Amino acid sequence: MRRCVRVPPAREWVGAPPIAGAPESIGGFGAPPIAASEVDMELTRILVVDDEEEICETTKSFLQRKGYVVYTAQTKQQAVDVLKKSRPQLMLLDIRLGQESGLDLLRQTRELDKDIKIIMVSAVEDGEKILQAKSLGADDYVTKPFTTQYLNDFILRKISKLVWPQKEQ
Repeated sequence: MRRCVRVPPAREWVGAPPIAGAPESIGGFGAPPIAASEVDMELTRILVVDDEEEICETTKSFLQRKGYVVYTAQTKQQAVDVLKKSRPQLMLLDIRLGQESGLDLLRQTRELDKDIKIIMVSAVEDGEKILQAKSLGADDYVTKPFTTQYLNDFILRKISKLVWPQKEQ
């Protein structure tokens, strides 16, 4: 299958600021910014997992308007079903899913897919949970509430790593 690459007419750089309080070792904040128009968003599948339906739907609506393919799940089982069927490239995962644990789902996700980028989301900034999530394979961690623009910028950074992985030096 042949794929066309769009060349942006002007470069408007997009990048996420570091997360206050998050260790720099979680996430790759040193990655260079990318031009927003360089990302082929319509090919990027994102799974939003949160027990709060409003958060799922608001995030989904925002990301769909930006051109992403977005799935939502409110339980571990729904998320596993989407992971197996749709193979998303990036997952926004709430650390607490009601009575269920997002960390358990993180562990299970890594068994199913070692390549998916996972961003843990929590209403509470907890250094111990951040380190635990990192040790289980999370790529990054953000705290709620977050602006939709920050969410967009942050996801663009993760997608850039998927589309153009950088060689380790």
